[in-house]
Amino acid sequence: MIKIADIEAILIIDIKSGMPLFSKIDNEEIDDALVSGFISAITSFSKEMALGSLSSLITNEKTLYIVARQKILVALITSKEQDFERVYSLGIKIAEAFEHKFPEDITSPETEKYESFEKDLEEILKETQTPFIIKVAKFIKKEYGGELSITPILTTKTGKKVKIDIISDRGKKKPEHLRAKIVTKLFKGFTEDVVFVKVIEGVAGKGEVQEFIELMQEFGIKKEEGQDTEVFPYFPSYCVIVAEDFSPTVKEYLDTLEKEDGKPYIPGTHINRFASLKTAPDIEKCFIELWKWETPYPIKLS
Repeated sequence: MIKIADIEAILIIDIKSGMPLFSKIDNEEIDDALVSGFISAITSFSKEMALGSLSSLITNEKTLYIVARQKILVALITSKEQDFERVYSLGIKIAEAFEHKFPEDITSPETEKYESFEKDLEEILKETQTPFIIKVAKFIKKEYGGELSITPILTTKTGKKVKIDIISDRGKKKPEHLRAKIVTKLFKGFTEDVVFVKVIEGVAGKGEVQEFIELMQEFGIKKEEGQDTEVFPYFPSYCVIVAEDFSPTVKEYLDTLEKEDGKPYIPGTHINRFASLKTAPDIEKCFIELWKWETPYPIKLS
């Protein structure tokens, strides 16, 4: 997460003139006109010398991040070095919001008209400070419904304690087929409609995705006599993974899983063995769904 307190200035600069169109400065020592002129000069110099686009500049005391667009530059000055990708992404969001708000007169010399962007910027910064897991939880509530639990600690059938990022409890399952109805009455592990969610702030690799999916087979067994801990007794209906992006190896792994109508799933074979079932009822499948985090709404990949 970006520490907003470390951002001392945000400037939006007209590329052509080098003049500041909008600025939010929390450090009195920073002069927006001087800084804008300096940034415009060094970016122009970088292009003329065929050095490529300048995206950051680090001094002993400050770090400058620059996002160049067709007509404007967005500059962020921080007192400490931040995660480059996150700050650069913030700069892009600010630029896009500014261009959307002022599509026609984006480089007008009448800078007073840009003062209304202050409220838009506050919303962007506020959204940036919201923990990623909270953003995902709001999405899960909208997409899947149910009552949410964030970072609950559960006990597996082997007695291991594990933290699940988000669990959505959607109540009782409603099986359509007679056999499935009978199974839900006999075996508790099939009765609840539960969604397990893994939240990955960054690029999800095959290892952590596979580990989370395989973890699903640790649940769905009722508590046995003599056990001192309460095992989470329900096998989830969905195993959902939300990440900012996914490694190509994740798709390769999903291709190895069983599918129904093209949707990957894992069967609760461990429950079958426990319940002495020869074949799995439809309600026992845990479907795998991947979502790539995007604004305004995530993109479903599987």
